[in-house]
Amino acid sequence: MTVIRFSTFAASAIALAVAAAAPAQAQGSPTELVRPGPVRPATVESSWTPLRLPNGDRIALLGLSYLMAVDEEWGFGPSVYGAAQGNYGGLFTMGFTGQRRWRLSSSTHLAAGLYAGAGGGVGSDQVRFGGGLMLRPELSLRMQSGPWYGGLALAHTRFPSGNISDTSLGLVLGRASNFVSFAPSDAGKPGRASQRTGLGFDEIALQGGFAYPAINVTSSITVNAALRGFAEAGSDGILQASTGGAEFASGTKVKDMVTGAVGLAEFTRVVAEKYG
Repeated sequence: MTVIRFSTFAASAIALAVAAAAPAQAQGSPTELVRPGPVRPATVESSWTPLRLPNGDRIALLGLSYLMAVDEEWGFGPSVYGAAQGNYGGLFTMGFTGQRRWRLSSSTHLAAGLYAGAGGGVGSDQVRFGGGLMLRPELSLRMQSGPWYGGLALAHTRFPSGNISDTSLGLVLGRASNFVSFAPSDAGKPGRASQRTGLGFDEIALQGGFAYPAINVTSSITVNAALRGFAEAGSDGILQASTGGAEFASGTKVKDMVTGAVGLAEFTRVVAEKYG
């Protein structure tokens, strides 16, 4: 079975969920293996934020976030920030980021986010982190190429109970991905692991389980290579095409991502049956 859906976050990609691995399943199993829930679009995002301290020193914060789609516009997930440049290497905070995105064109989007976390670092009489609470609202403009995107971000970093507060222009870089997880009701049931996903969060729902591998495709050649890999590994899998990949698949003259996505999906549906 082939399922086509438009990704609701990060890459606005098209996912082709393909049950391609038939050899292992055809032999049967005395124990029914539980399956993951629906694939949820997600993104891994990093940022570089210069920061001027009250005493005139300059540092830079390196941030890393894993954001999962809530709906077509909102994402939410854990984040960490730490000093990657300057004389305050002990500065480190952990928290959560909420983000809303607006699609401006097929390859451009605007994002507004808010990070709230706690931590701290070595301070002084002139540089005080206070209780460690850190707030970081951000507005950024991103350009997308395949699963990757990057751009400029205007961020205001503040430690409310201290004296650190600065607005600066930084960089953001991210990559679209998927979040595959199991239902809480499947806890303790047997499963088969082919690839760990969800940064380990699905371990909360299932012990010793499995998740689908996801592969980006742009042509019939990459589709066949992925299907063959799934079949030889005895694994189900997901084929996904980014907006750029789907546009490429439609041909350099047509350059229409919808046409390319539909073509890849139909090709995958027909060819996958031969691997069954």
